[in-house]
This record gives sequence, structure tokens and C-alpha cells, in this order.
Amino acid sequence: MMEHPLTKDIKSITNVELQIQLLLAEEQRERLQRELAQVAEELRRRREEAEEARQMIERMIIRDNNEDQFEQPAAEEVQAEEPMDEGSDQPDETPDRNNNE
Repeated sequence: MMEHPLTKDIKSITNVELQIQLLLAEEQRERLQRELAQVAEELRRRREEAEEARQMIERMIIRDNNEDQFEQPAAEEVQAEEPMDEGSDQPDETPDRNNNE
């Protein structure tokens, strides 16, 4: 059976179209890989920033705790020096039974 003269052209065009599709797919794959690399870099950068923030907060908490521990004994010393009677600043309002006569 004899092949139609356009059959070769159709096959050739189909091959060219397939090659174009392959090239486009390769370009798209490369573009997606670049975008994925950018996203991965951004995630890495954000992870580093989050870790730095976590460490900074941890240092602040430790510093606050250390300050609290330092201030607590000083506050206890001040309380020990103050009189224990909390009402000593106010005048005695209880009537004196000896003076009521």
C-alpha cells in the first residue's frame, strides 16, 4: 500500500510539535525548580529568623528570672527590717477603757 504524500509531512509536523511541547515542558520544569529553590531559601531564612527570635526570647526570660531572683532576697531583707505590725501607721481607734470614765 502506498503512503499518502502528506503522511510524511503530518508525521514531521507531529514530531516538531512534540519536540516543542518537550522544550516547553523542560522550560516550565526549570522555572518551577527555580521557584521551588526560592521558596526553600525563603523558608530557610524564616526558620533562621524564628530560631533567632526564640533564642532572644529565651535569653530575655532567663535575664528576667535572674533579675527576679536577685531582687527577691533584697525585697525579703527590706520586709525583715520593717516592723511586722501593719497597722502601726494608723492611730489606735480602740477606746481606752481606763480613760472612758
